[in-house]
Amino acid sequence: MNTPYPWRLMGAVAAIVFVITIGAGLIIGRPSSLPSVPSVVASPNLADSSLPGPEQRQATILLQVRGADRRVAASVLLGFGGTTSRVSALIIPTTVVLPTFPAKLLADVDGPSGPVGAREPLSALLGVRIDETIELDRLAWAGLIDAIGVEDLRGMSANDVVGNLRPVLSRLPASRQAVGQLLTSLGSMARTTLPNETTGRLVVALGDRVRQQGMRVDTLPVTVVKAGAPTATLVEPFRAAFLLGSQFPQAQLAPGHPGATRVVIARGAVTLGTFVAIQQQLDRAGFAVVAADEPPRAWRASVIEVAGGSPEALARGRAVAAALGLPAGAVVVDMSALASVDVRVRLGSDITQSWG
Repeated sequence: MNTPYPWRLMGAVAAIVFVITIGAGLIIGRPSSLPSVPSVVASPNLADSSLPGPEQRQATILLQVRGADRRVAASVLLGFGGTTSRVSALIIPTTVVLPTFPAKLLADVDGPSGPVGAREPLSALLGVRIDETIELDRLAWAGLIDAIGVEDLRGMSANDVVGNLRPVLSRLPASRQAVGQLLTSLGSMARTTLPNETTGRLVVALGDRVRQQGMRVDTLPVTVVKAGAPTATLVEPFRAAFLLGSQFPQAQLAPGHPGATRVVIARGAVTLGTFVAIQQQLDRAGFAVVAADEPPRAWRASVIEVAGGSPEALARGRAVAAALGLPAGAVVVDMSALASVDVRVRLGSDITQSWG
């Protein structure tokens, strides 16, 4: 397949995608010096009551609040349940650049039902399963405070979400029906990716855990790569990998997880324009594409590594090979204990014959 890349647009595209190329995929694996953590794959549909809930494994909720300008003003990933001894809360800066095409800041994503939501890109970027997304308008957040009767927090703005997260969650109703009615009463200002009944089950379990176990709050470590308006930040790979392993030990993505196949791609020696075009092609083919945090290397042959030699793993690798115009022989099996990603791609100089 020959996909010519318009060189006169290189400058503009490179400026937009530079962030992705260098760091949107920083959390692609765990260095061997980091603590090993169990990987628990969740079902994609918690609405089925027969599926495991937070009593059996760590559940995750992405809580987002939008400000007056409709941009995401606060974003928190919450983890609880399973054998964990506390509730985890990870503050995700809204300036983080997501692995989307074109690149988007977390602040600018659509809601749970929009065309470009935060759930899938964040999950691919961080390597952590996200079960549910709850999005609250700033007025809905104020309505939630009123409903649970926290007198000293009345009138709080969206900017107060992070600072007052613990007292709000600890005062959530203990009744699943009450929480479901509360979400229903907030209407379109409180949107979720699951039915309110299912969300109510998770939220009640979350509130119970906060009251019983307490909560640890951390901020995702990032580096500013673009100052001014708007600011853009990238995830710091090693600090973030350690923190995510500590906060979400039972929510790490494992090969064969539900959702889009996660593809981590290393640039090799191809040009930036070719690298971007290849990522876009994989994105269009339905893969969750994350750029590897590796310096360019002069590999001669492109290699597609899959985790384990199961028929499903090999099928994922061949699908990536077909999307890139590479032969099925480019697919190899990684049987090592560190094989934690669906598919890893190392681009060699041979790819330029089709994409140069």
